[in-house]
Amino acid sequence: MALNRPGERAASRLARLNSMDFWHVTDRGRFVGSAGALTEFLAGLAAHVDGVLFHPAEAAVDFPILAADVLPALTASGRGRVPGPDNTTLRDVLGLPRPASRFAGPARAADRTHATDPARSAASA
Repeated sequence: MALNRPGERAASRLARLNSMDFWHVTDRGRFVGSAGALTEFLAGLAAHVDGVLFHPAEAAVDFPILAADVLPALTASGRGRVPGPDNTTLRDVLGLPRPASRFAGPARAADRTHATDPARSAASA
């Protein structure tokens, strides 16, 4: 993904990056254009995919544009989702149950003895 930025069109950036062999050719799809065009492109994909993975040409350039222009537009149109509260986990977002702790279970005999033996409790305090 390469997006237009003030003073430089995405196609010019891509040509510059390609001349330096910076943006390696892969089998991934490439998007080169404006934030508005990317928003329209992603809206068209929404009926066919569950999500997308962005590979920016230049993270320091493309991610701020993505965050400021593309994601808010997708969220406003109902095609994007804002992150949940700070304590929301991916497990919560996906609706998955918490796994059983491998450390949970009956207390070990040594732990029970230690907890109920006043002499041991006083020595450890």
